[in-house]
Amino acid sequence: LVIGPFGLHAFSGRTDWRQTNVAMMAKYRSLWPQDHWWYLANEAFTEVEGGLIRQGRARAEKAWQVRQTGTAAHSMSHAHIEDNAQDEGLAFVDMWLAGPGVGSDMRHHIHWHKSIFEFDMGRSNADHASHHFATSLSAAVSDPMPLSTFSDNASFLWRAKLRDYVTPAPY
Repeated sequence: LVIGPFGLHAFSGRTDWRQTNVAMMAKYRSLWPQDHWWYLANEAFTEVEGGLIRQGRARAEKAWQVRQTGTAAHSMSHAHIEDNAQDEGLAFVDMWLAGPGVGSDMRHHIHWHKSIFEFDMGRSNADHASHHFATSLSAAVSDPMPLSTFSDNASFLWRAKLRDYVTPAPY
């Protein structure tokens, strides 16, 4: 739990935590097999979050080719967001949610990514957003990881409020 927005570096108060994550992952790259899906997916995530979008996206695609896990799907969807590939990203998360993602503990967070794509692309209206929240994001129907559920739902509700959408109560 060192990398990522809830990791040790991010919570340390450092303003350069994203770059610190990138440097740490690069430092330990040689200790992992070149085709290790977990390492590839996590290094991809840190690279994308650290501004190395093309490099991170290529690594995320490689991780996805090795194993279609929630971790790889997460890295791929972040790469799509940061690469302004919303159409491709929405198609990807829809495919993942309908197939490999069924039953994954990353399902809630990938649904959050889906809502971000839809918000960014103008494909969401108040009714659609409310339905998506009620059926896929509300803790009443999906709570695999409480911290992610809390932060994703707060982010979703804030984005909906910015658009003057009324959404159901979060719980």
